[in-house]
Order: sequence, then C-alpha cells, then structure tokens
Amino acid sequence: MTYHWGPVHPCQLHRGNFNVCHSCREAYLHRGMYTYEATSAVKSGAKVPLCNMCAEGAVHKYGRGVRACKCDTAWSCYECRMIELAKLVKAKSQHQEGYCPCKTGNQADEFNEVRYCLCCRKFTTPEIDGFGY
Repeated sequence: MTYHWGPVHPCQLHRGNFNVCHSCREAYLHRGMYTYEATSAVKSGAKVPLCNMCAEGAVHKYGRGVRACKCDTAWSCYECRMIELAKLVKAKSQHQEGYCPCKTGNQADEFNEVRYCLCCRKFTTPEIDGFGY
C-alpha cells in the first residue's frame, strides 16, 4: 500500500508529465532499500572529505560557499532516484574511506568541511572561515 503525502512536483529527470509526492520520492525506505550504502548516499551523496592540503587548495581556487555538486538534489520519482542513488553508491564504494581521493594518499580531515564529490568530481566549500582556511 502506498501513502501519498507532501507537495506534488514534476519528476525533474523524467521526460514528459510525471508527478511525484514526497512519499514517493522516499519510497526506497519502504521497499527494503534501507541499506547502509543507500543511507550514506542519501545523507552525503558521494561526497568525501579531503586532506588539509587539498582542502586549502580548493578554498584558494574556488573560494568560500561553493556548492558545485548538484547530485541527488533534483526532485525525482522512486525509479529515477534509485538510479541516481545507485550511481552515488557505486562511486563511493570505489573509494577507500578515511583517505583523500588525491594521488598522495593522505588521510582525510573530517573537520575541514571541504568535500569532493566522487560522482560529478566537483567541490563544496564552507561559507565561513574556520580551521585556518
């Protein structure tokens, strides 16, 4: 049984007229897709922390308050969202957690707040000055 609730929006990934409510967008929770990987992808996408050297370089090059990664921000139906979540999970599963994705193999610093998306290869940087950046 499906319960519909919340505002109705057009699925931004479908071609044509296909509407989806909040319940349908979150339907993976009700269909047994509540795995650790899916939950992790929903919370943070394929974004991973960087080492301090890469974080400083990203803030210097792109500035503060950059939100270049748009992964999993589209209002999408269950099927389209499952495809996108699978892409995010696949991208993140090929990464060794706790390490920066740069070639140096440095340990990532969770506290620097600069993130790199392994799927779209774009950065997000903090808006405020913190931790020496």
